[in-house]
Amino acid sequence: MAPTSASDVFIPGGLPQATYVAREHLGIEQRVSDWASGAHTSLLSVSGPTKTGKTVLLKRFFRDAVWFSGGAIETADEFWQAVADELEVYVELGLSVSGTREKGGGFEVGANAGFASMGGSSNVAAASERGVTRGRTRPVKVAAREALQAAKEIVIIDDFHYIPQAEQVKIIRGLKDLIFEGVPFILVAVPHRAYDAVRVEKEMTGRVENIALGQWDEDDLRKIPVLGFAALSKNISEAITDQLVAESFGSPHLMQTHCLALAQASDDGTTVVEPDWDSFFRARAAAASKTAFDLLKQGPRQRNDRNIRRLKDGLETDIYGAVLAAVASTGPRTSLQYEDLRTALRNVMESDLPQRHEVTNILEQMTKISREKIPGEPVLEYDNEYSTLYIADPFFAYYLRWAPESMKELAISRPQD
Repeated sequence: MAPTSASDVFIPGGLPQATYVAREHLGIEQRVSDWASGAHTSLLSVSGPTKTGKTVLLKRFFRDAVWFSGGAIETADEFWQAVADELEVYVELGLSVSGTREKGGGFEVGANAGFASMGGSSNVAAASERGVTRGRTRPVKVAAREALQAAKEIVIIDDFHYIPQAEQVKIIRGLKDLIFEGVPFILVAVPHRAYDAVRVEKEMTGRVENIALGQWDEDDLRKIPVLGFAALSKNISEAITDQLVAESFGSPHLMQTHCLALAQASDDGTTVVEPDWDSFFRARAAAASKTAFDLLKQGPRQRNDRNIRRLKDGLETDIYGAVLAAVASTGPRTSLQYEDLRTALRNVMESDLPQRHEVTNILEQMTKISREKIPGEPVLEYDNEYSTLYIADPFFAYYLRWAPESMKELAISRPQD
């Protein structure tokens, strides 16, 4: 059936039909298909920036898979409990035996639940009933592992990078031998955490196959408005399409969001009308990203114990505000090595640059805030091992670029003497 409205065509965060783009030139679907039809003796890791279509891709292939969310799992014990619940595993085993003792010496025994049965006979009328119950409880992990091995169902852990690394170790060690035996597992993660399974358990080296989705290139993003507006029998110019592509930060989710808003605004005509772009893009700066921005700007403590940092535009802020201003000044770029960030700080700050340990401490604090205080996937993460800051959420990058200054106020008042 042909789509009847813009919301049938452009589906941000959902499973689009008319605007699904397979990205054939990357061979992504073929690689997923090859793994699905193989022996499953390697763990499949599907990586890509948030909101770049990882979940959409896997749900098209594995609609009946057993899904778990890393964001809802804090410990390995919670993971095994979730597996047991999903597969309806029972951890209590029992054997109840009842019997009738006849005065003539015969004995007849029966066991419930089909566990066992024994037989005897006697013709003596007088009897007495006796019974015994035996039971034991198995560890949840043991029961869950047995169920996974028996079911051989595809298990997907989305957002595996949410799980603390100490708990990742326990989970991977518990899955390792099952993977070797062909139980199919898929982990979904952001790019710089694609090989967490190897990082936390070296014996998985050579047993992880990674399919990297990456940011979408311009040609693939362009197909979404082209396909979608054609499905709605609307004409869209190349200039409008190019503008949408330029402001989608490589995210099909953002592109779907832009196209839906544009289609709804052009609902009455057959041609998509070019909007006032500043107003259009500023209106898409999500309130959720403002919450993330404010929490990162605030930091873990009150501002009155921090040094004032003056920016070249005259604004007075602190080191948290200076770092956010520096990141935003890069475009923002979605990954910044420490030296790139230091250059950006030099470009925006009038006062002396903070020391390296001060900056890295702030980045680690922001990472902690992003993980613990901001709902959903962390908007940013600093990898100390590689000295790189990642803007993991394209919506947050979009907010840094397009939110009006009134929504990302960095100025602070000087502390009272």
